Amino acid sequence: CGYCRRAHPEVADLMEFDGDIRVIVKEFPILGEQSLLASRFAIATRIALGDDAYVSVHNALMEMRGDVSEPALMVLAGEVGLDGAAIMASIDDPLVMQTIEYNHALAQRMAISGTPSFVFGDQMVRGYVPLDGMQQIVAGLRADAD
Repeated sequence: CGYCRRAHPEVADLMEFDGDIRVIVKEFPILGEQSLLASRFAIATRIALGDDAYVSVHNALMEMRGDVSEPALMVLAGEVGLDGAAIMASIDDPLVMQTIEYNHALAQRMAISGTPSFVFGDQMVRGYVPLDGMQQIVAGLRADAD
């Protein structure tokens, strides 16, 4: 979504500036068929080519403009130096949809219905948070821990 794309570079900046932040991405397609295809492609990337390739595809998807389609995803894979055919060969792996179904069930248990959503320590933050807000949340959690 647009807010996820907006938050993406700010999360990267938070990780770079802080150095002690762990980010876990959960594929949570809620915006229709293109969202589902993008998530399936990202998960298939992890299955076929591993975690580093997943990170490359995730980052590229966050910067992608235009419609998400199989041809567009093949171009995207090539642009980040990955074998699009290997990814597409894994897109129908049952683990892909199992992962998405698990993530939807997890979101339901956590009362998450939109994106982006963040968990900072024991705090749930729903919606876009600018970098300075994320930094304040992290500083507050660390101050409470001391």
